[in-house]
Amino acid sequence: MYFRTKSTQPAVAGSTRVNILLCLALLIPVTNLQAVGFSNLEEDFYSYSPLGSQIKSVFDNKKYVAVSSHSLDWAQLRKFYRARGFSPAWCRSDDHGYSVDLLLGYLAISFQEGLNPDDYEITPNVSNCHQLNDEKMAKFDIALTNAFFKYSKDVHSGRLDPHTADEEWHIPQVKFNPIKTLEAALKNNNLKETISNLPPQHNAYKLLRTTLEKYREIANNQSWPQIPSGRALTPGTTHPHIPLVRRRLAGELENGQLHYGSNDQIYDNQLQLAVESFQKRHGLAMDGAIGPGTRRAMNISADERIRQIVTSMERWRWMPRSMGNQYVLVNVPGFQLEFIKNNQSVLNMRTIIGRKDRSSPSFMSSITQVVFNPTWTAPQSIAVKDLLPQQQKDPNFFDSQNIEVFMRNQGSAKFNPYDIDWHQFDEEYFPYMLRQTPGPHNSLGRIKFQSFNKHGIFLHDTPYRPLFKKRVRAFSSGCIRLEKPEQLAATLLGDSYNPTPESANKVIELIETKETIEHDLNEKVPVYLIYMTAWVDKNGVVQFRPDIYQRDHKISRSLTGSGVAG
Repeated sequence: MYFRTKSTQPAVAGSTRVNILLCLALLIPVTNLQAVGFSNLEEDFYSYSPLGSQIKSVFDNKKYVAVSSHSLDWAQLRKFYRARGFSPAWCRSDDHGYSVDLLLGYLAISFQEGLNPDDYEITPNVSNCHQLNDEKMAKFDIALTNAFFKYSKDVHSGRLDPHTADEEWHIPQVKFNPIKTLEAALKNNNLKETISNLPPQHNAYKLLRTTLEKYREIANNQSWPQIPSGRALTPGTTHPHIPLVRRRLAGELENGQLHYGSNDQIYDNQLQLAVESFQKRHGLAMDGAIGPGTRRAMNISADERIRQIVTSMERWRWMPRSMGNQYVLVNVPGFQLEFIKNNQSVLNMRTIIGRKDRSSPSFMSSITQVVFNPTWTAPQSIAVKDLLPQQQKDPNFFDSQNIEVFMRNQGSAKFNPYDIDWHQFDEEYFPYMLRQTPGPHNSLGRIKFQSFNKHGIFLHDTPYRPLFKKRVRAFSSGCIRLEKPEQLAATLLGDSYNPTPESANKVIELIETKETIEHDLNEKVPVYLIYMTAWVDKNGVVQFRPDIYQRDHKISRSLTGSGVAG
């Protein structure tokens, strides 16, 4: 049996061991045991199986450890095997090769998770432990454990450190311990269940995994032709590039492939519908015209789309395993917000995000209250960079925007903005606090969703409604402006977060008071700001968006450096 055991001799042998210990205790003072070489006396009386002894000798071989240090995490491995008395984890006589086959099978298909099977290469490459002698079998067992540790961490928590890969990612990671995970799996004899549950169980991740397989097939078929530059192609026109557009769309769409793949040079109604569908799932204006933007999106290769999918899957591995029964999810590059309840999207709306020089970070927080008719106290950075220059240009600016002036940190006494020479102040010195009164003119609109966090970012209404018609909506100073704040408020104030006519009427009534009213929620609602440039929507349609803040580039380069996108 390949287990670390104590002596299996009859009871008399155990008595002999006790007698030896008693004799030693009588002959040698306890304080001198270490001096005469009995510091590990208890350890010496353990007996190892032949394979267990061989595994221990591998760890004692400093030369082998040094040579293999680039591929094996010896500190982690030693901790694991020492805890189990150096008994094998995989090459066990009672296992009959099941665990080995199971692990090797998952490693071989790790590409389905957007990972690279070469990262988990096992040496020697065999499927049966007992094809090897004891020395090679010991090294094989260690290599399998190392592969499990690496794969389990990669597929559970991500290949990359999120805070290094994306400096604006501030969502805490759930701690993962591969040693305890494997120990529990072996103890409970549920290795298959353990490995299958390692990837994120979020439906969004699973949909991306299915999408990844589809786009790899597209890349292998090389069915996406490039659309040459030229004038915009509009419905009803005839052009020699139209067959290329048809084949391009046929390579991605599941239905109508024969029609879209034809050589017809006429831009007909059915092709227009296909083009508009393409534009919608790429966040483009749905005008049916194949202009520079649509052509550029069509000419992005399938391999690049694969990299987007793989990067988004990596980001999902950084997310908490459980996000709550209900939560608000803001996808920054998607310019959208969803209220998720019991894994279903029950509310969806457009958002306005931070502009590039004041980008919205990725973090998690909680909505604690809904503030109706809020005041807005301008952050110091906005006060000196945005508002002060406006006032210096126009002495009526503060008054026209209903902005009140207070001395910072010195009580509530208001100052008349016309009595102050604003040209004497700049970003270096500005002693005032600027606060905008409530009302439809307020920069936060009529509703603010209070969410305390170190970033000072929260969700709110906005008086600038026409901006939601824009395709790219990066206009704020970092906070998230909402297209339908009243609906979100009604949802949060509804019965068990179900919007009702009563909650909708209550929202209207509170707004119409024109007074600042803070309505505390009975239960905090988590809110996540994430950054995903590829996802599958609730209708099962894959969506792609540009990397507006260039945060995916570094991640994609790191991931594909090992060939995970292939």
